[in-house]
Amino acid sequence: TSATLYYTPMSDATGYSVIYGNSMKDEHGYSWTTSNNKGVQKIVVGHLSPNKTYYFKISAHRGCASSDWSAWMKAKTTAGKNA
Repeated sequence: TSATLYYTPMSDATGYSVIYGNSMKDEHGYSWTTSNNKGVQKIVVGHLSPNKTYYFKISAHRGCASSDWSAWMKAKTTAGKNA
């Protein structure tokens, strides 16, 4: 019921936003700040339904400026509490 997204940070970014949903039109999202822009980073998106396909994209921001959105990424959650 969660997905872990890995991304390469931008050196001058102060935060990131992720948009996700069961289709590329069904968008939910949230933003977070970061002080660590070194090495591959990860964000866990939780509270997802089991056995569903989700689409994700990510954007970096600094102040009021944002990068372009990444390409859509697709992941399917699995069933079971230990999956």
